[in-house]
Amino acid sequence: MAHAGFLEWALSRFTPEDRAHAIVGDLAEVARVKGRAWFWLAYARVLARLAWRAPVAWAVGYAMAYVAAAAFYSRSAFDLDSHNIGIRVAEPTGSIAMLALLVVCFLSPPLWFVAPYGALRFGLHDPMSRLAVPVCGAASLGFWLCHPQAMGIRSTAVQHVLMIGCAVAIVMVVAAALVQRRWRPVIALSATACAYVGATLGAVTALLFLAYRYQWNDSASWVSVRVGCAIGCCVGAAAYSGMHTLLRGRLRTFLGAASLMAFFGAALFGVALANLWDRPH
Repeated sequence: MAHAGFLEWALSRFTPEDRAHAIVGDLAEVARVKGRAWFWLAYARVLARLAWRAPVAWAVGYAMAYVAAAAFYSRSAFDLDSHNIGIRVAEPTGSIAMLALLVVCFLSPPLWFVAPYGALRFGLHDPMSRLAVPVCGAASLGFWLCHPQAMGIRSTAVQHVLMIGCAVAIVMVVAAALVQRRWRPVIALSATACAYVGATLGAVTALLFLAYRYQWNDSASWVSVRVGCAIGCCVGAAAYSGMHTLLRGRLRTFLGAASLMAFFGAALFGVALANLWDRPH
């Protein structure tokens, strides 16, 4: 088969390389009897069965990230744009409550996309998914408890105690992974989250700057936020898939890729944050 190398490469985007090689080899053997038309149809069916998870996982992750961000950050739930953003939290009292608030606020936004994407794309048995899903659940619950009268709780003290409990649960999950010597998923997930947050904030800021700079119409901010979020989700998906591939690879390659992703995300985050509030109004 003249294009066997490319066909194996395409399959290896969604399955291990040895399995991709075996699939193409088996199809090529049968194609000697059934012909080229059968080969291409069979290959297309196999590719579709293997590849459906990626777009579905991306779409679900994007939807969950957008809805969660709108519900938590926007002044009007399910309506997120540049004129309608404000963190609605009850002011914590005490250093411990403030530390817990910082933990849940910083961990929730990236995991709203990363956790559902990883769980659907690679399954709940994936090492990164086993870490991301419980941390995302605890962080989101803690963030929700920061809101005034969240879940009908009228006592601010009770809210803070429950929020601190969520932060402690997050620390325990991460500590358990480190104690069991599963530190690679922790680093991989951290690097993926950095790349996702930096790319999202950088893309949204750049598009908003263009919208205001060239005085586009009133819907420009609406489009900028959504397109910027989509770009960030694409980067986050690529980062997650890349770290998943390198998770069991050579240590030097893994740490190098994780460091580059973290630096990329931190640099974009810093540049965007420095310019986000300086845009014209």
